[in-house]
Amino acid sequence: MRHYAETKWIDFVRGLVLGREREAMQAHLDTGCSRCRRVAGLLRTTATVAAADSSWAVPDGAVHTAKAIFALQQP
Repeated sequence: MRHYAETKWIDFVRGLVLGREREAMQAHLDTGCSRCRRVAGLLRTTATVAAADSSWAVPDGAVHTAKAIFALQQP
């Protein structure tokens, strides 16, 4: 059984793999490969969480405080 690299699964989850290659990867998942199903599932979850997090805006006060803390650590 041929396994795909994590980088290919990242592209697959993001919808960047198209055509026959996508069909082959989906067929591989459909065969029940537990290793690749875990990787693809984790990456789907990560993509979902990242997309949800991108909608949050950091308060200006928090940004100001963080910059002040890091400025104190400069030599």
